[in-house]
Amino acid sequence: YRNNITLHGVFITQEKKRLDEMRKVFERGFAKPVIDKILPFEDVAKAHERMESHHGLGKIVLRVAN
Repeated sequence: YRNNITLHGVFITQEKKRLDEMRKVFERGFAKPVIDKILPFEDVAKAHERMESHHGLGKIVLRVAN
C-alpha cells in the first residue's frame, strides 16, 4: 500500500504447494502483510465486529498462545 502496489487475484488455499510458494515470497521480504490489529483469541467476537465495520487497513490477527 505504501509503495502504491496493488495485488490482484491473490488466493490463499490449504494446498501445500501454493502455501509454500507464498511463504518464500514473505520470507524473502518481497511482500509484507499489513496488520491492522492483534487481538487475543478470546476477543474473536471483537475481531468479527471490526472486520464487518470495515475499519482499519490490513489483517486482523488472533493470538492463540502467549
